[in-house]
Amino acid sequence: MKLGWGSVLTFVSCTAADAPSQPGVTPTAAVSVVAPDREILDIVVERPFVWPGIRQSDEVAGMFTATFEAGLLDLPDVTAHVEGLPPTPGLDERLHAGEVRWTIKLGLVPKPDDHVEFSALVCDPDATCTNLEFEGAREAPWPAMADVIAGTSKLLGRQATPEVAATWATPASNDPYAVLVCGRSAAVFYGIKNAVPESLVGDERRDPIARAVYIDPAMPLAWWMVGRFRAARGEWGLAREAFTRAAIDRPQSVAFKADEASALLRNERPAQSHAAWLAVQERSADDPRFAAQRARAALAAREIPEVLAVLDGLGKRYQNERTVAELRVRVAEATGESSNYDELLERWQEAAPNEAEPVRRRIALREDDGRYDEALALCEDLDARGATNEAGRLAIAFLIGLGRLSEAAERADALGDVDVAARIRTRAALEATPQAIPTYAATLDDAYATVALGESLLARGDAIGAVRAADRVLATDAWQPEALDLRARASGDAATFAALRRAEPSRVQQ
Repeated sequence: MKLGWGSVLTFVSCTAADAPSQPGVTPTAAVSVVAPDREILDIVVERPFVWPGIRQSDEVAGMFTATFEAGLLDLPDVTAHVEGLPPTPGLDERLHAGEVRWTIKLGLVPKPDDHVEFSALVCDPDATCTNLEFEGAREAPWPAMADVIAGTSKLLGRQATPEVAATWATPASNDPYAVLVCGRSAAVFYGIKNAVPESLVGDERRDPIARAVYIDPAMPLAWWMVGRFRAARGEWGLAREAFTRAAIDRPQSVAFKADEASALLRNERPAQSHAAWLAVQERSADDPRFAAQRARAALAAREIPEVLAVLDGLGKRYQNERTVAELRVRVAEATGESSNYDELLERWQEAAPNEAEPVRRRIALREDDGRYDEALALCEDLDARGATNEAGRLAIAFLIGLGRLSEAAERADALGDVDVAARIRTRAALEATPQAIPTYAATLDDAYATVALGESLLARGDAIGAVRAADRVLATDAWQPEALDLRARASGDAATFAALRRAEPSRVQQ
């Protein structure tokens, strides 16, 4: 029995309906609304299932996928990406609070007279699905694909302006061969068709992604594929050029402009990126999809009031987002005026449970203030976030600072640093019994152990040896307080006392 696309409904256990109403989702015109009240719909698009019998089916599938994804991004507060691929760069740092996940399965079915049925199985968060089917000529599929996007937008409760919706039915090019190669480039990008070998990447004759824009340089969809391909490779200069061309040739697309703005920042052009994000803001005011990157570009351009305005305007829903918390830390660092810096770091730490950086910075704050016990406690969280070796070494330093030498040696053993453990135990032995100097103590290059050796020598009346021990440490760290203290007492040198007073006044008796 020959299966039609509608039969898929049976296999995915979804309930078909003509136009299901979605709880919490109401149709909106493309008018700005206050960001805190807006709900982002995140769409995961599956690559088309293609029934046999369609000529040049890979190219048709690639064109359908690219046109459909770009069309979804034209809808207010909608993010979309093809399963298994990252979102387009303009959505890299989108906010997730209150996000609603939908899934869409695309399909292509052959029809008589070289026609194709373009299908989308649109499934809401409750797995209630609606199948959309529109037929069109294989070589002129634009009206049918536009109908699929329009039907999807109604189900999502998100509507584009008539000007934007008109682009969905606009042919990618008037040259049929250029359209074919554009579809081929999209098929390569989406993994529908195999990519060319690395040696042929960028070859305008053999690489479909490069060839499409060579044949017709006025195809925005083809430039979008080039930009995303280059962005995925970290080639932000080339990506930026491609996204700029796409945005120029399709000025109605706010997503293409957002991609350009994102690539500009990654290409280290903060002023231009900031200007591009302002253009995005003009087209889609206070759009929560772009708020984080817009704020980051403003920060890079040193437009601090704008950064704060964007972050504060997001409201409570988004304040505990990882990116928002991190950006507030960056603002505090850029201005140097925050009285609650540690609190901001703590918010970042809580919002990003797998990241080591906020914990690392909180530890550094406590180290600077001499709060070694608090810093030591945070080392456990740093360890839990994957920075095990770093956390272990920091813990050893803090345990030494707290005088807990036995524990410090055990930590060094656990890290496999046998030499470090031996030095720590040598220092502990020197402090416990100053007269008992181990024969190998003079070879130690650990600063604290060397100072301990000097203290032992001074206790035995060897002031010259003590000075030499202190000088070994000061040769690499001229302001090490313990070494300065030892040298000052052993030598009685006024200049050393003055240096000690500057390094740590509390050690100098008045």
